[in-house]
Order: sequence, then structure tokens, then C-alpha cells
Amino acid sequence: MFVERRFPVHPSSRKYSGLKSIPWHVMELGRKRAEDNHGQTLERLAERSGLAICEMADALRDQPLRFHGLKESRDEDLAFVLQFIKDHLTT
Repeated sequence: MFVERRFPVHPSSRKYSGLKSIPWHVMELGRKRAEDNHGQTLERLAERSGLAICEMADALRDQPLRFHGLKESRDEDLAFVLQFIKDHLTT
């Protein structure tokens, strides 16, 4: 039985996003930026409760961390991450 490796969604984002984790291979696409943004490996970030949706969006967009205080930004980041996952699912 194959068990897909998952990357955790930080608890601060779980309630509004409805996500506990995303496929590891999707987060792997933003590895370099996530590691640059946080100064830790993707594995270490996963051990430390993962990333918030906004941080995932920044990494997957290959952009530096931004201020994420607005609900509209949060909703936009969630929509982006969900679409990114859909676009990169392997069948």
C-alpha cells in the first residue's frame, strides 16, 4: 500500500482553510523559496508544524514573505494554493 507523503499546514491556517496538509510533492516545488524565506529545510519546517497557507503561497509563487494581514489576501492565497495543488496532482 502506497502512503503519500504530506506537508503539514500550520495550525494557524487549518480552521479557515480546512486543510491539515498538502501533498509533499507539491510543496517540493516551492522548496528553495520556502527554505530561503525561513532559513530552514523543508523537512525542519514540517517538523515545526509546517507553514501557514500564506507562507505556502509565497513559496509556491517564488516570492519573498509578504505581510498577510487582510482577509482578502488570505482568501486569495488559499484559492491560489488550492488551484496549485489541483494543477500539480499526479494521477
